[in-house]
Amino acid sequence: MSSVGSAAMSNEVGGASFIATDSSTRESQRPARTVDDGRRTPSPVPGRQRSAGLRLTGGLISAALALSIPLAADAQDGIIGPPACGYKVEYWVAPGCGGATSLSFATAVNNAGVAVGYYEGCPSPNAHRAFVWYPDGTVHIIDIPWSISERAQAINNHNQVAIEVVNLDPAIVYGPVLWQDGEIVEVFDIPEWANKANARGINDDGVIVAEYGHYVTGPAPLAGVWSVMDGFVDVSAVIPTAKSRPYGITAEGAIAGTGWPDEPLPVQEHYRAFMHQDGVTTFAEAVPGCINSIALGVSSDGHVVGYGYTSLFVKGESNTHPWIGFLWHEGTMTVLPPLGLEGHDETIGRAVNAHSVVVGDSTSAGPGAPRKSVAWFGGTPHDLTSLAQLPSQSSIHSVQGISDSGIIVGRGGHQSAPRAMRLTPIPRPLGDLDQNCLVDGADLLILLGDWGDAKTRSITSGADLNADGVVDGTDLGLMLADWSS
Repeated sequence: MSSVGSAAMSNEVGGASFIATDSSTRESQRPARTVDDGRRTPSPVPGRQRSAGLRLTGGLISAALALSIPLAADAQDGIIGPPACGYKVEYWVAPGCGGATSLSFATAVNNAGVAVGYYEGCPSPNAHRAFVWYPDGTVHIIDIPWSISERAQAINNHNQVAIEVVNLDPAIVYGPVLWQDGEIVEVFDIPEWANKANARGINDDGVIVAEYGHYVTGPAPLAGVWSVMDGFVDVSAVIPTAKSRPYGITAEGAIAGTGWPDEPLPVQEHYRAFMHQDGVTTFAEAVPGCINSIALGVSSDGHVVGYGYTSLFVKGESNTHPWIGFLWHEGTMTVLPPLGLEGHDETIGRAVNAHSVVVGDSTSAGPGAPRKSVAWFGGTPHDLTSLAQLPSQSSIHSVQGISDSGIIVGRGGHQSAPRAMRLTPIPRPLGDLDQNCLVDGADLLILLGDWGDAKTRSITSGADLNADGVVDGTDLGLMLADWSS
């Protein structure tokens, strides 16, 4: 198997002492692994070539996909703000099973608005079925006959999907699968001694990052990557912590996650978010006011989000200490403030895009204040419920992903049940001269009031829609094309 370069080792990370664990020591403590040189020949991926760093598959982002949806926000004073006219909200109602309602969850979305996720309850109460949900509303349910259950966890801009599959082999709980255009591209192996690999992310090179290990005998979790070209690469061997839980991979192959030492609980004060690239691991400090930092997501260009504990969290005990969300990029950590609602003192960052727009939660550590799904623009929180054009008797429960084009996915309430949800930014219509997100008679009156040659007078209404120096029939036609129904 391929290996990754040596890591920068340090026993002092963010002010907390870690157990010294170099790769040779840690590897000797694991069960013996065998290399399966007879692994079946990978399916060819046209146009792919080796790249630097992890030596994994190469390729370029599809410009057509990346530019097919406008950015989610208006730029004002260099800060990306909420979309001009809010969000269009869609829900996907999964097929029922045996007369019962199937619950659906969206986990990730790409720049073109293609969302993935899973629904539960078919064919048995504990089974899941993966789906791909396209912008036109059509849904492809991924059928893998030899699996017990599958969950789509990530998608890239080439519509390649990383799926967690429960194999019929009782020795393997979960394994990673790469799917594209109705076909399984590759079913990846995991080390023989391990029993599970949970897919966490995929980049535009088709590289899947996952946590793996043996979740009964250990060690676990450990960070690894899988690709068609190189198969499995053990990244955890060069991350200087005993445990490494990845949560995403960037376009350049950098892996974001959380690392901590292997010692008796509690060790929460030693949790540290990390970025690992080209054999070097960089750890974040503890979130200000907290004892640790825990990563939950990373953008294509390396923005990391998550949260920190303000004190030790003990399972089974009531937690009244707020968690504090963060955005970490190029060594700078920024705290995510809560909404200005009574009782709100806790935040969690769950996903982030390349424009530093973060989505997550704002709530209260104590009882009484309802949790709200939030988007932070320029560090300022906005209640997504107030920005969304929600259908009647619908709601937003949680958000899990955001694309660089600003499309958000997660789970909402619709028809009295949890449903996969997609929020698509609504740009301001060209003919909306009074900026109320409608094109109607009021805008028409403004246009007619400025009719004629713009050179003879100052026009501030923006009625010259095609910017040719005159307000005329062409501008009227553009306005009527955007007319609100």
